[in-house]
Amino acid sequence: MNLQPPQPIRSGTNNNVLRCPMVNCPFYCRSYCNYEGHLETRHFCIDCANYMPDSESHECHKPGQRMGYVDAGAKLDLTDFYEYSRSHGGSMISYKYKHSLNKPDIEATFAEVEPATSKLLKELYAIHTLSKVEISIGVQMEKEVIEENGSKGYKQALIYFKSLHHELETPASIHSILLQSASDIIEKKNTFVENGSGWNVQRIESFEIKLGEIRLFANSKASGHLQMPFKHRQGYTRFQEYNRWC
Repeated sequence: MNLQPPQPIRSGTNNNVLRCPMVNCPFYCRSYCNYEGHLETRHFCIDCANYMPDSESHECHKPGQRMGYVDAGAKLDLTDFYEYSRSHGGSMISYKYKHSLNKPDIEATFAEVEPATSKLLKELYAIHTLSKVEISIGVQMEKEVIEENGSKGYKQALIYFKSLHHELETPASIHSILLQSASDIIEKKNTFVENGSGWNVQRIESFEIKLGEIRLFANSKASGHLQMPFKHRQGYTRFQEYNRWC
């Protein structure tokens, strides 16, 4: 087993073919992104963080320890939230507020959960650094309908309103993110209600946070040409880039 990701076997010149170096693995592709995806799903153990020839026959020596996650070993205070979904490797994680929401509208709900949400985002920033945050609120709504026999009835539905994605650049930006997210959701809810949908808000059902880690140019290559910086010389200089280094 190996702690470092194995490098592909390259063949070709103008359009390289990337072949998996693992024994008896026939996989090949032309994109490093596809190659990384293959490694994670076929040859990487998320618990012991090792690369192995075949995940199906792998016997993990650290079951349940999740050492391959980006937040491995990190401790979060989940007094007010619980994790309910995550992508492979934990680069995208969703948390849901675990307490009952007793406020009747979105503005009051944001005010109620703001201290707990700010605390969680500060802890997540310490783990992921640069990331994007999306907040969604589940609203129990009701509208009047006419039944087949002509009598009036009511229809209920849980409708989710989501904010835009906002970049979590520093802990100081958290307050601004919450204000912008509240504004996004209120605007979407008002548009939905005012455009003739007939739905009315009954109560706020849920408050959720989705955080996606931003990874810039990981294990990637690039090349190109930059104009010469000298005023009286014409031409271009060629550069190559790998993993953020030129």
